[in-house]
Amino acid sequence: MPKDIRSVVGRTEVVRSLKTSDYREALRRLPLARAEVDAQFAEARRRVRTKVVISLSEHDLRQMVLRWFWREERLLAEKEFSSDRFQWLHREEAIKENLEVLG
Repeated sequence: MPKDIRSVVGRTEVVRSLKTSDYREALRRLPLARAEVDAQFAEARRRVRTKVVISLSEHDLRQMVLRWFWREERLLAEKEFSSDRFQWLHREEAIKENLEVLG
């Protein structure tokens, strides 16, 4: 049993009967049994991922969204500061402020 899903499944080992005593028949049935167990593992992993998402509090979610907005705003500001357009506007505003002070 994979370690990441043991807590969900509640076991450390999976045992399945192939419902035959014939070795060749057991080998023939083995791939289907393996596929069924793998599907159960996939479902258990889905439940683990869902549990994690469900456990987010509203506060945690708000914090995540605020961090995302802050990062996006910072990236946009950095782009603006690096552009010639912003530098020209900044100079123009500084000149206007200086003229008002000298006024």
